[in-house]
Amino acid sequence: MSLRIITATLAFSAVSFGASANDCEISIDANDAMQFSSKTLSVPATCEEVTLTLNHTGSLPAQSMVITL
Repeated sequence: MSLRIITATLAFSAVSFGASANDCEISIDANDAMQFSSKTLSVPATCEEVTLTLNHTGSLPAQSMVITL
C-alpha cells in the first residue's frame, strides 16, 4: 500500500513541475557530409520552447552547410 502512495506521489510531482530547462534543450553535431550525431530528436510535450544547437564538427566552413529552399 505504501509503495502505491510513493509511486503516485512521484508521478504527480513529475507532472506538476513539467519539463526542466535542460529537457527542452537539444544539441547535435553535424559533419561535412551533413550526417548528424542523432537520428531522432525528442523533447517532452510540456516544453513551451525548445532550443536546438547545431555544432559543426567538420573541416569545411560552416557556411557551406546552409540550405536554402
